[in-house]
Amino acid sequence: MENTPYQIPALRGEENMHQWNSRLLQTLDLHGSTDYILKTSAEVTKSNHGKRFVFGLISQSISPVRKDLENAGWDFDATVEGQDPKDLYDLILRTIDKTGEAIRTRKLVDEFTRVRPSMYATFKGYMRRLRPLRRRLRERVPDLSDEACVRIVLAGVKECQFYAFLTVQMKAGGYYDGEPNWKKFISLMAAAAIREGVESAVMVQPRTDTLASTGKTTTSTTHQQNEQNPNHDFAYHDACGRHHKGGDGNCWKLHPHLCDEFMEKVRKADEATPLRRHDRTARVDQLDEEPEWCSWIRPWKDRRGLGSVNSFVLR
Repeated sequence: MENTPYQIPALRGEENMHQWNSRLLQTLDLHGSTDYILKTSAEVTKSNHGKRFVFGLISQSISPVRKDLENAGWDFDATVEGQDPKDLYDLILRTIDKTGEAIRTRKLVDEFTRVRPSMYATFKGYMRRLRPLRRRLRERVPDLSDEACVRIVLAGVKECQFYAFLTVQMKAGGYYDGEPNWKKFISLMAAAAIREGVESAVMVQPRTDTLASTGKTTTSTTHQQNEQNPNHDFAYHDACGRHHKGGDGNCWKLHPHLCDEFMEKVRKADEATPLRRHDRTARVDQLDEEPEWCSWIRPWKDRRGLGSVNSFVLR
C-alpha cells in the first residue's frame, strides 16, 4: 500500500491546535520521521533531506500563524542546514499556547468591563458573577489594581438605585483615605444595595438626571427623595417609620437593630394575651411555605437561644 500522508489542517491557533498536532504526528510516523520533532540533534542524527521534508510539511500548514512565529523569533529565510525542526515545533507549541492564553485573558477583561446588574434577575446573581471574575483577573492580570477594578464596577452600577448612596458611603466611610481595597468596596456596595431596598425582582431603576442640553429628564428614586416626598410608590412600615420595598419582613434586613425592640414587644403581647400567641402560631404552621421574613429573624433568634420562629410572627 502506498504511504499517503494524512491531510494536515491549516493551524489557525489554539482552536484547532490538538487536531493539527495529531495529524502532523500521524503523518511523520507514517514516514518514520517523528524523531525529527521529538528529539534533539544530539539524540538522533537528522539528515538534511529529512529536515527539508519535515520543514516543508510543517510550513505548508502554518500560514495563518506564520506572522506570530516570525514575531516570536523564527527566521523562515534561514537555510535548512542551520536549523532544527524540533526547534520550530517547540516554538509553535509555546507561541500558540501563549496566544490562546492571551485570548482567554482578553475575553475575561472584556466581560468584567461589560457586566451589569441589569443582566441578572437578582443582585445576588450579579455578585456571584462579579466576584469570581475579579479573582480570575487577579491571577491572570496581576497588574490590574483594585483601584482600576473599583472604577470599572462603579461605572457599571451607575444605573442602579443604590449608586448615589454608595458614593456617599464611600466618602463617609473613609474608603478614599487609604489604599483602594476590593473587598471593602464589595462590602460597601452590598450594604448600599440592602440599605436602598434592592430586591431580587427589581434591581435597576432609571436615575434622576436633568439633561440641560435636551431639556429631557429621567426619573429615579433615591433614599433622600423618599424622605422628602410623602407620595411614595413603596409601602410605609410602622416598624421603621419609612417607605421601602418588600413586606414587613424586609425590615429585618434593612434595619436589624429593630429586632430586639420587636421581640420585646412580642413578649409583652404574649404575656398579656396567650391565646393570641396560639392563634398566630397556628396560622404560620398552616402555611405551605415559610414566610420570607422568618429567614431574616432566625439568626437573631438562634443567637439568643429563643424558641420557634412561630413565636415571633408579625402582627
